[in-house]
Amino acid sequence: MRFVNIHTHTFHTSSDVQIVDLSDNALSDSRIKTLFSLGVHPWFVKANTLDKELKKIENHMNNDSFLAVGECGLDKVCDTDFDLQVSAFKKQIELAEKYKKPLVLHVVKAFNELVKLSLESKPKQIWIVHGFNGSPQLAKQLTDLGMCISFGSQLEKHISKASSSVKSVPINRLFLETDTSELSIQDVYALAAERLNTSVTQLQAQLWQNFQKVFL
Repeated sequence: MRFVNIHTHTFHTSSDVQIVDLSDNALSDSRIKTLFSLGVHPWFVKANTLDKELKKIENHMNNDSFLAVGECGLDKVCDTDFDLQVSAFKKQIELAEKYKKPLVLHVVKAFNELVKLSLESKPKQIWIVHGFNGSPQLAKQLTDLGMCISFGSQLEKHISKASSSVKSVPINRLFLETDTSELSIQDVYALAAERLNTSVTQLQAQLWQNFQKVFL
């Protein structure tokens, strides 16, 4: 049975299926030896290089290993001008829609704006909020809009928003990830299975179905 890791910045030899975020790396065709995502992270949006970065993304759209745009999104804690973040995000929504790719989202203290943009753009492609650590109420609001939610190392704490929220997410809207943590994807699955009172095997089967539906 497969372990699916939908968002990581590290190559894991132990993962059966992993989508590596190459957004922060100098990318060349010779480096692409795994499934990957590519986007302009809100931390790194710059007005003078945005068009170039977006073109780089578009140049890889026909690569069969390129599964998602991202991570991209909105972050009110970072130093990047928020209006510029919104502009970059809207352009990546357009790319995702044009090439029929899901979006992997980084969102910090900007969920109201995310919801507004979702309602305005009415995307046909799936949006996946990665590294979610919000409330069950917020999780419901996002999944009601058709989004998926991915959880990672935040599940380590029994008393955390993530550990509560994972129980409220429809199982067909759920993903798991390692992101930048030192946990293995197997560890994350074990934590999620414990929180959901299910078996790792059952979780593997469901998340493999989710992966096939959203990414393939």
